[in-house]
Amino acid sequence: MQKKIIRKGNAQVETIVADISGKILNGEYSTGMKLDAENILMERYQTNVYCVRKALRNLKECGLLYSVPKFGVFVGKQGKKQRENHDFPLNPMALSKVRIKMRSYLPVQREIWDFAANTWNLQDKTVHIDLSYPDDPNNTPCDIYEESSWQYPNDLKQESMINIQKYLPGMFTIPPADISPYAIPFHSSTAVLICNDQLMKKLHIPAPAYTNFKEQRDYLRDAFGKIRASGLLYPGISQSFTFIFSQKVQKEILNDLLAETMDVVTFTEKYSPLFNEVRDYIHDMQFDYLHDPETAKINFALGKTPFFLGLSYEFADLKQQIKTFTVSGAMMYNMVDRFSSTQISFSLNKKVENIMASIDVLNHFQCDSVQEKLASSGLLPLKAEHYKKLPYTLVIPQEKMETPPLFLTEMEMYIMDRIILYSLWTCITAGNIKLEDLFRKIFTGARAYIQINQENNNNQL
Repeated sequence: MQKKIIRKGNAQVETIVADISGKILNGEYSTGMKLDAENILMERYQTNVYCVRKALRNLKECGLLYSVPKFGVFVGKQGKKQRENHDFPLNPMALSKVRIKMRSYLPVQREIWDFAANTWNLQDKTVHIDLSYPDDPNNTPCDIYEESSWQYPNDLKQESMINIQKYLPGMFTIPPADISPYAIPFHSSTAVLICNDQLMKKLHIPAPAYTNFKEQRDYLRDAFGKIRASGLLYPGISQSFTFIFSQKVQKEILNDLLAETMDVVTFTEKYSPLFNEVRDYIHDMQFDYLHDPETAKINFALGKTPFFLGLSYEFADLKQQIKTFTVSGAMMYNMVDRFSSTQISFSLNKKVENIMASIDVLNHFQCDSVQEKLASSGLLPLKAEHYKKLPYTLVIPQEKMETPPLFLTEMEMYIMDRIILYSLWTCITAGNIKLEDLFRKIFTGARAYIQINQENNNNQL
């Protein structure tokens, strides 16, 4: 038997995990097979019993292994029959359902989820997809969770979700992003300009054809001038500033706020031109309803304004609901001529009961027929070949799409969303706040929040 020469400590554990999980996924270790005893594994991997046990424990937590007292460790997830009859091999299809908890609430999204589930259930008679939603009264435990990149930072998921990159490498049609190893991408939502085609034609506003942020700004300025002259309502907005700032800029701002060497004067000097440009952009457009996007959406639906600056999932919803006029749209650039996105993704519960069936189901949700449904509804697909099917007059090339998620930790999310963006909104709507005061507010608030969290963490040690 060939011995593996590996490093000490955690590296030994990771090597054992990678080797055993790889053999399970490529079929070398079949479901129900008994692993070698601990002393044999110690010899094979040239390590101690503690590293072997820790590696096996990690694999059990992910559902790749299970143990039977007095019998040993086996490949797969222990089912009811195995608990009653320990020498009975596991049937890989003994569990008939893969349960998915969907958070999305828009009718068009539910239709796509139902389409994916129904097409699967028609073709596979052994494993059934069971969808549930947050308003499901049964609140059934789930194998797969649908989530958004900004709602679920990675550090909050590690206890309950499988690290897909580590334990399931190469198993999915579209693999997880490097910065989000716990999530499989499904589709993304981005900023779009939603248009009332009839009103635009009446006001002689051409279809959007800008190719960068500056041209986009000039197009909106000219269009809004015609809206002002007509007496119609100004367009409202539901987009967050996270869709105007690039993600690289957001990350740089956060890193500077977290750096102890950065002071408020340097921070103000560095970011004043950028924040000035954003403030001028919003002032220039004279957007209505900065704090009431729902009213803005209603006014658009009633035909009181030709534009609504929304998100792609809102475009899909409005296009489905509005019957009195034709709705079109165009994707919108951020300040560095790219477009930001929030990713909708799936995560695997560590307690998943049938891991191979769940993998097959997740790959089905990435298949072409589902991607085509997403594209035709205006929701961004993840495969390049389906971008041309989006119903927008302007489709930004896929390579200009910024990779989600927006935030990697709960602290980053709070600072950007609850301190920076809140302060910026206040500055814009108040109209008389100096930039120096804005930056002092942001800097002081962020530093206070960071220190409070550090003290809380120290007290818990």
